[in-house]
Amino acid sequence: MRGALIPMKDLRGAKGRLADALGADQRAALAAAMFRDVVQACRASGLFDVIAVVSRDSEVFWQARELGAVAIAEPATLNGLNDSLRFGQRYLARRVGVDELLILPADIPLVTPQALRAVCDALGGASRAVAIAPARDGGTNALAIRPAEAIGMRFGVDSARAHAAAARSVGIEPAEVLVPALAFDVDAPEHLAELAREQCGSATRAWFDEWRTGQN
Repeated sequence: MRGALIPMKDLRGAKGRLADALGADQRAALAAAMFRDVVQACRASGLFDVIAVVSRDSEVFWQARELGAVAIAEPATLNGLNDSLRFGQRYLARRVGVDELLILPADIPLVTPQALRAVCDALGGASRAVAIAPARDGGTNALAIRPAEAIGMRFGVDSARAHAAAARSVGIEPAEVLVPALAFDVDAPEHLAELAREQCGSATRAWFDEWRTGQN
């Protein structure tokens, strides 16, 4: 069984590094739009038996269920992204029976079904495998693992290298997947300008067009 896991912060606290360019409501709306596009790309790919979202935000739960995803409530005792993802990883592996897992951030608005397939295909036929699609800044914008708990989570600064090291530490040579649609995420004000030149998902495009109209 193949699953996708998407972590999502509270919408009110999302995209804090865009505070110089966007107000709190605008940042929440952008985060929600990108999240919708990521879930929709997962659904459109037809690759996944289950698409799950791990979060503490009840609004995120509602949106996830509306999109046909499973909402996993993150315990309040957890601290940080990696703890949240480990919880979702264990839940899907041990309670749902997922044996192949693709982990995606919620802020990759250029994601396509074809890009997701490229990462999953990079696992090949081995019983133990890891595939990493790095972000432009060295982060990880897609992490495919088989079995679902083959390695722990290392998201953060230079995480693509950290995930590769984690794979090698358990005897797995990771595959690097260079996919332009997965290399771009929205973390800084200058990234907003790039959205104007890119073919992003429909929800993000609608948000961007509304925001740009308000700027004029």
